[in-house]
Amino acid sequence: HLLSVLIIDALLINREAMTVDTKLETELSSLQKKYDSERSQNEELALQLAKLEESKITEMKALEETHISQLTAFKTKIKGMQAEISKLRDERDEQDTEISDLTRHVVESNRDCAQLTDQVSNLLNKLQIVEQSTSVS
Repeated sequence: HLLSVLIIDALLINREAMTVDTKLETELSSLQKKYDSERSQNEELALQLAKLEESKITEMKALEETHISQLTAFKTKIKGMQAEISKLRDERDEQDTEISDLTRHVVESNRDCAQLTDQVSNLLNKLQIVEQSTSVS
């Protein structure tokens, strides 16, 4: 009889152990599925992050190319403006030279006019003297 009780107890303990094993296997399987799912999600997130980084790099390159293009255009515009400024300075220098030449010419003409005026005045004075001397005689 004791043997039967022990056998029954052993069977009950074995059944409980099998139930615990089944529960543990179920829990382990559930945890494995959860781990696999999270690993899959992490891989997907890593892939998305890589795509975002690649997109960011592409956008940065495009932005850099745009800035380089704008800087090149601006540099070309500045060179054109510098050439225009140089041209205007040359024109101003030519005008300054012309003004100096004209001023010199005006001064010389004024001097010539003054000399002619003096000569005319001297001739008029001589003429007046001649007229006076002819009218006195």
